[in-house]
Amino acid sequence: MLDGCSVNDHHWVYAASTTDLGYSIVVTDTATGAVREYTNEPGQPAPAITDATAFPRACSVPVAAEASAAPIAPAPLGHAAASHSGCEEAGSSLCLVDGRFEVKVDWSTADGQNGPASKVPGGTNNSGLFTFFDPNNWEMLIKVLDGCAVNGNFWVYSAAATDLGLDITVTDTDTDATWTYTKEPGPPAPAITDAAAFTASCRP
Repeated sequence: MLDGCSVNDHHWVYAASTTDLGYSIVVTDTATGAVREYTNEPGQPAPAITDATAFPRACSVPVAAEASAAPIAPAPLGHAAASHSGCEEAGSSLCLVDGRFEVKVDWSTADGQNGPASKVPGGTNNSGLFTFFDPNNWEMLIKVLDGCAVNGNFWVYSAAATDLGLDITVTDTDTDATWTYTKEPGPPAPAITDAAAFTASCRP
């Protein structure tokens, strides 16, 4: 939920999910009673929700005092295992699966601005988050999953609550194999559900 009152006099709803399952998300403005519902049909990679006109009358409603307190810094999601492979943690590099896979993300706008995404501190051994502009506004989740026992591959799943352009690079530092994804600015980012991202990375 983003306060866009100073931009277009609306509160915005942005969301993303790394799935092709069906779902229904219901967002209620408890001050006005306005409701917005967002759905995804089973079998379809979930598109990002980028609704900048979700709640048009919310800006004129006074916000409760507790809701207007200073923002809380994001808490770490867990402990990411220390790298014992070729990935080195940096502000723009995320190391996953015991440091074997290195993830880098660049964003871009329609008017030519661009830059590297920054990883959110914390995360898990196989998943992490990125921000683009504000460290308190998480923009993208990405996971590298060990599917060797299922289909002999490592998988890349990702979701970004954005319509910005994306350039995502995941490198297997053991084999130097690289998986890339590019999205142009404009349309909402679709969920990435690639169960064949790394086809030759499973160890005997």
